[in-house]
Amino acid sequence: MGTRGNVGAINPDGTVSVRYVHSDAGMDYLPYALASIWCKTFNRDTHAMIASLLEHDWADLDPTTRADSTTWAGDIPVAGVGMHVTRPLTPGPVTGRPDTVDAYGLMFLLDPTRPDELIITDGTEANLANATVFALSIGEDVFIPQR
Repeated sequence: MGTRGNVGAINPDGTVSVRYVHSDAGMDYLPYALASIWCKTFNRDTHAMIASLLEHDWADLDPTTRADSTTWAGDIPVAGVGMHVTRPLTPGPVTGRPDTVDAYGLMFLLDPTRPDELIITDGTEANLANATVFALSIGEDVFIPQR
C-alpha cells in the first residue's frame, strides 16, 4: 500500500512529465491498473489518459474508483481512474530528463508515439534505453477487485 511512484508521459523532446502517486505504485499492481484504466476508462486513447493523469498528484490509481467512492482525508475520486489528492506536492507536472526529475520511486510513462505501451523506469538513465516495456493491451483481461 505504501509504494510511492510517478505517472506521466514521454515528451517529443525526450523529457518526461510526471505526477506523484502516493500508494500502490509498484510493479505488482500499477502496470495492471494503468492497463485497465487505458482500455476500460479511456478506450485506448493515450492522449486523453495522459491529459487526465497529468492534471493531479494521485493518492492512488484504481480503475474501480466510482464518482461516489469514499475518500481519505479529502481526496477527490475520479471515476475509473483513482483518487487525486487535494494538496499536491507540486502545482503541476514535474518535467525534465528522466535522470534529473525529482521522482519518488518508479516512473510509469505513456508515450504518444507508442500508444499501446507503458514504459517503466527507475529514473537512472537519461534516455530510457533500458526501460521495461509493458503491453497496455492486457488491460481488457485484467481484473482488479474493488477495494
